[in-house]
Amino acid sequence: MRNVIILLTITATFQAQAQNTGIGTTTPTEKLDVNGNINVAGTIKVNGIDGTAGQVLMKNSSGNLNWGDFGDFKNVAAFTDTSGTFINWNVPAGITRVWVELWGGGGAGLIAGGGGGGYMSLLFNVTPAQTLLVTVGKGGKDNQTVSGTLTYNQSGGDSRIDISSQYYIANGGGGAATSTVFSFIQYIAGVGGGYFTSVSATTSPRGPFYAQSGQSGGIFHNEYNSIGSNQYFRLSYYGDGGNSANAGDYMAKGSFEEFSIIISTSSTRTFHNPARAGIFPGGGGGGGPQLVNDNRAGANGLVLIHY
Repeated sequence: MRNVIILLTITATFQAQAQNTGIGTTTPTEKLDVNGNINVAGTIKVNGIDGTAGQVLMKNSSGNLNWGDFGDFKNVAAFTDTSGTFINWNVPAGITRVWVELWGGGGAGLIAGGGGGGYMSLLFNVTPAQTLLVTVGKGGKDNQTVSGTLTYNQSGGDSRIDISSQYYIANGGGGAATSTVFSFIQYIAGVGGGYFTSVSATTSPRGPFYAQSGQSGGIFHNEYNSIGSNQYFRLSYYGDGGNSANAGDYMAKGSFEEFSIIISTSSTRTFHNPARAGIFPGGGGGGGPQLVNDNRAGANGLVLIHY
């Protein structure tokens, strides 16, 4: 009987110690407790699952290890076609969430600057093979013929994405314009583009979104400096183009001119710095006096789908 009790005591002690295995330690506190470095020549599996290229080991919401992607979006599809037609984009296999960025087209400059396009950033829940419709806004032209009439202040086009019968728009910037009030000509800068959604912020499949309006174009103004009797310089500053929203602080410069005025009814242009087109994506065009070397067009918009 005494031998049986000793055997049972030794067996129980061995089983208790066998619950944890130690390497480099005599007091393991885990199923496998290693005091030192580990060199793995093969791979590591978690719950029998091996990771794929580019994945890392991480904890899930339950606190357990699993293989996962370091970032949600590893690829991007860029759309720059400004033909005005819908472009179909099919969600690739294995993709259930996308991040979409939209920039509207920039407005053209005239005397003042054109407005920059608006911006939207959205997250969508999607399913593989689902079709998203994309439209890219075209930059406003600095000259165009409409119904036989030549005009110079075209607004930028809207960039848009349609998903599940809902649509989301980053508006194009407004084109600069002129207006006559009591025989006085006013030079009006283009207004920055905004945004529009067909549904409320909480409607599925879209989550929270960020949107920002484009910058309005700069104004036109003159400065006068006297250089003698009935003589002065006139410095003309045409409006800069407005920045597109969320695209960096790079605006298209408007023209700068210097006139030598002899008397109030005659002048000679002594210097002309040409107007510049809008900065991609969606920048408004700079203002100018429509000379040969002026380019006052707005920049085209852009749509990016990160997946």
